[in-house]
Amino acid sequence: MLKKNLLLIFLILTFQQTLSAETIKVFNFTESEFKTLKVKKVRGADAKTKYSLGKNEYGNFIRSESENAASGLGKV
Repeated sequence: MLKKNLLLIFLILTFQQTLSAETIKVFNFTESEFKTLKVKKVRGADAKTKYSLGKNEYGNFIRSESENAASGLGKV
């Protein structure tokens, strides 16, 4: 019983710290930053993925559209 209570307290403290973590922006997804990314196509895909920048109340994002395609974006 004591082990279960200690485990429960440990899990609560662990998740409490995770929830209070700060947001770290890796990319701002600006037009100039978007231009530095290179499309990396997957072998065997017939079409190319279309990428565009979008914006909403949470910030900027990259939108991708594909049909029978596979690719990714990466820094050069």
